[in-house]
Amino acid sequence: MSEAGTAAADLRRWALASIPDTPPTVEMRALCLAPDAIIQPCGDGFFVTTRERATAGVWGDADPAAVVAAIGALRFDGELLVTEECAALAMRLGGGWRIERAAIFTGGGPGQAAPTGRAGLRVARLSPQGPLPPLPQSLADELNAARRATTVFVAIDGAMPASFAYVAWETERHGDLSVDTLEPWRRRGCARAVAQAAIDDLAARGKTPVWGAIASNAASLALARALGFIRPAGTLLVASRRA
Repeated sequence: MSEAGTAAADLRRWALASIPDTPPTVEMRALCLAPDAIIQPCGDGFFVTTRERATAGVWGDADPAAVVAAIGALRFDGELLVTEECAALAMRLGGGWRIERAAIFTGGGPGQAAPTGRAGLRVARLSPQGPLPPLPQSLADELNAARRATTVFVAIDGAMPASFAYVAWETERHGDLSVDTLEPWRRRGCARAVAQAAIDDLAARGKTPVWGAIASNAASLALARALGFIRPAGTLLVASRRA
């Protein structure tokens, strides 16, 4: 291994040793586990993202100026996860960022969701290859990336794909879920059915499902309750660029 490779491996071991595998830290730890993780020490903490630079996290007693410098150097423009202990750092990001609080829940498990009773609704696994059905481009890009890395479930209403679910972040013990439902099929039980399939699959692999939702996202919080995610497990701050 090259000197640079050895240094990167040492950084990863240091980062993983500092982040416990708990529901509130799933995304942060999963970022460090990613094969293409980019870990930048910042004082007594660190900034971590991946080559895609869609999500990043700040962990430990990170120096705010060093974090801001890392964001600039890496041209990071995605979603930044900040622990409550680093709330002061989030405030240093400036007016170009919107800061929201996300609630983390556990409690969902196999068979928690009640059957929808909708005739013609079924759940299948999305093919890892081949063309996707017509979808908004941002969702198509997301699903293409997801199905290369994990199993994506799709709820099909009649012959039409309605909702998609997959494990977006996974650690040794936990998995954080992502659910996307097309507008015409919202509030019709499709999201509940497809999310339950992803939960069952995760539980079959011996892992605990985790649900995170921005506090202002009433639909996501309602879906979480319907799936049994009723045990608060912590909070995170989520920073994103203002439009």
